[in-house]
Amino acid sequence: VDILLVVNEYQPKNVLDETWENPEKLSYDAYADIIGDDYVDIAFEYAREIDTKGGTIPPTTILIYNHTANHLPPGNTYWEGDNTNMTVANVNRLRDKGLIDGVGIQLHVEASKPPNIENMITTFKNYGIPVYVTEFDIDTSRLGGTDSQKEQIRTDLYRKILEGILKSNVTVAVNHWSAVQEQRGGEAQLFDNQLNPTINLFVERQVLFEYFLGK
Repeated sequence: VDILLVVNEYQPKNVLDETWENPEKLSYDAYADIIGDDYVDIAFEYAREIDTKGGTIPPTTILIYNHTANHLPPGNTYWEGDNTNMTVANVNRLRDKGLIDGVGIQLHVEASKPPNIENMITTFKNYGIPVYVTEFDIDTSRLGGTDSQKEQIRTDLYRKILEGILKSNVTVAVNHWSAVQEQRGGEAQLFDNQLNPTINLFVERQVLFEYFLGK
């Protein structure tokens, strides 16, 4: 295993899930409920121990802490900055223990409330470790206008975000939410449901070519 996402979407113990369909009002994070809030550190300690065979060999696996709503400074909407402070705290603590190699940023973007790119870049850099974008998508379902107008807005935003990701100089990889385009509002994926390339594929290639040719 070259890269391992050790903990995903940690929430402190007894924090109720108010954002999903949850009639029983269970806590969002069962691991925190059952093990305790220190389960994040325990998970990373075990992952590092297994990877290094108890410390007898150097680390070979990149260990990642992943979360959503952590691509902008705190104080934004839920899908932007709600979990940034918590991500920073966990990253700093795990880094001090030598247990983490990268931070995962899901980067779910609401097209009707586009992110400030410079704020996004600053947030990426402030983590102080390599960034892995793990679930990139752009939701246009709340935009008005025709389908072609929505596609243009999404395409322009897609370019700006990719350029910002590259400009940060700390991002190692970008993974998309899905392999194919979904029906949930135009997800900015690279292929449609028939596996034909979408305009996003060509925009992504163009941004990469321009960036690396400029180097």
